[in-house]
Amino acid sequence: VSDYVTKLARARTDIKYFIEEFLWIADKKGTFVPFKLWHEQAKIVQVAQEMYNRNKPIRLWIVKPRQIGSSTVCAALVFWLAVFHDTYNCRVVAHKKDASANIFKHVRRFRDNFPFECMLLPGEKSKTSVSFDTEFLLRLAAGDIPIIDPDEPPKAAIAAASRIGIEVVSETMGRSDTVQVLWCSEFAHWVRGGKDLAPEAFGASRQTVPLAPETAIIIESTANGMGGMFHDGFWTAMRGESEYEPIFFPWYEHH
Repeated sequence: VSDYVTKLARARTDIKYFIEEFLWIADKKGTFVPFKLWHEQAKIVQVAQEMYNRNKPIRLWIVKPRQIGSSTVCAALVFWLAVFHDTYNCRVVAHKKDASANIFKHVRRFRDNFPFECMLLPGEKSKTSVSFDTEFLLRLAAGDIPIIDPDEPPKAAIAAASRIGIEVVSETMGRSDTVQVLWCSEFAHWVRGGKDLAPEAFGASRQTVPLAPETAIIIESTANGMGGMFHDGFWTAMRGESEYEPIFFPWYEHH
């Protein structure tokens, strides 16, 4: 356990180190491997790290091609924020059901393969959310190694657990709970029956996230033509007229 004290203390403020030291993924061949960032993923992490270092809320607006691992690294960013905060409520909104299921697999894999010495698991059976009690981990990160009675090991407190919930965009989403992290996946494709749901759905969800350090809003998508909230929001960020940092990956830079 003492080995994790030093690692967690660094991982608390170093996103890249946290991802590559603690997280596992399934690679393109289906092999279970440690998460080593591709250069596109590293750029997203770098921008998030710079905002975090300046004590600013993390706000990213990402335009990307397919297959650069953006969903995997965004899931890792959300997981990093949830791990190092008590009772964090994180909302992930996908454009369709199969995409939400894929994101759920990433997050569940991160949690289930995290060192068991560090994290207490509530053990929920939900297919749309992942939660974990971070009290023990936060104590370790602060250098506090608790004495554990082997006959009465600590149990997860569900009420104190951080939660990452994954859902599919709808017209009525995001109107109640306060959340600290919001990730809008494939934002340009939030369309149902020809209707663009982004303005109303995002407007409601955005208001649930406080404008505070160590909160995050991540907007990412492949492009979907000119016009619309995703296109306009990106160029607003490019002009420096919003709180978001724009990140653009042209297809010809695909590794």
